[in-house]
Amino acid sequence: MTVSVTPLVILLTVSLLFLGVAAYVGRLSSQHGRRVRQIPIRIHVNGTRGKSTVTRLIAAGFRESGYRTIAKTTGSASRLILPDASEVELQRAGAPSISEQLEIIEFAGRNGADVLVIECMAVIPELQAVSQHSIVHGTCSVVTNARLDHQDVMGETVEEIAWSLGAVAPRGGVLVTAEQDAALVDTLAARAATVGARVVQADLSEAPTAEEFGRAEWPDNLALALRVCALHGIDRETALRGMRKAPLDPGALFSTPLPVDGCRARFVNAFAANDYTSTEQIIRQVQQANPGGLFLLVNARADRPRRTQDMAALLSNGFDPCAAFLIGDGASLLERLVRRQKPGLPVVNLAGHPREVALERIAPHLGQDACLVGIGNIGGPAEEWCAWLATGRDG
Repeated sequence: MTVSVTPLVILLTVSLLFLGVAAYVGRLSSQHGRRVRQIPIRIHVNGTRGKSTVTRLIAAGFRESGYRTIAKTTGSASRLILPDASEVELQRAGAPSISEQLEIIEFAGRNGADVLVIECMAVIPELQAVSQHSIVHGTCSVVTNARLDHQDVMGETVEEIAWSLGAVAPRGGVLVTAEQDAALVDTLAARAATVGARVVQADLSEAPTAEEFGRAEWPDNLALALRVCALHGIDRETALRGMRKAPLDPGALFSTPLPVDGCRARFVNAFAANDYTSTEQIIRQVQQANPGGLFLLVNARADRPRRTQDMAALLSNGFDPCAAFLIGDGASLLERLVRRQKPGLPVVNLAGHPREVALERIAPHLGQDACLVGIGNIGGPAEEWCAWLATGRDG
């Protein structure tokens, strides 16, 4: 028997399915809205560099002031930071997705958080806006800075990148930044104005010295975190007391002696400073402080060809390192680029070598008081290097 399905029946069926899906999505949206409203203060942290550290510092300031605070970092190693400051490493079954922020918000609401400090996961500008206006609904947002990075999706100029990052500005709220470039601050202000938000700029003079704080920390990060805390009524001393207790992010800048017998060389972890400008600043500081010779350990990722090109340009312009040692699955591309752009620079490709073997190959090149700086990317073998060396770090 043949059953005839008329166009009207098809239309009705599709309409009912659509209405069913719409109703389901509506219920999910309503549930999420209730969960968001359970958390009175929601701070959404975006920017090119320093997001994870700033997230930790802000959360520590609130925690010290008595707020029940939950924080989540995304950068070098995704961590959930609980109200007692203990941490849980987040394991993902697949690729990172901003949808995991929904689970964090549900967890924070269910656990009675007064404050959620959450690092933005999105890179694509449209998804940054979705993250703010459909998921996090930040009551206060942060843009740490705007640097040349992710140009393939965020824009070819630093102004375009600042505009992209400003997508997290909260409707009618405040966007706080440590950016000091007037043109970029104006760009952020213009983007914030599209949703009725205003920009508050951190004052770098408010940052404590390394001696006052008790360890080396980027002044921009401290000033920014202090300004966010101050905007919420937390005094400077209380905020700093909490921030001093905050554990360092796995990708944080640190310096430590290299564990090689008879070698007085040091290792500086700058792997997480993966944009050109930040890496350049760190290398220049290290050069000035370490006259014994500059060596670079560059981690190149095959899935970040644009960043590999940036690192090649960095090695080829303005620096005169004694040698560059390459690791990571993108090392072959980086080696070709560097040999073409700066043929006189000694380059050693150590991709695929175990860490101990790589260090044995590196150590004979290092003179006394030399410095080996890790740059490029934190993902892949750099994570192992950092975890191994971090146990002996001294600031």
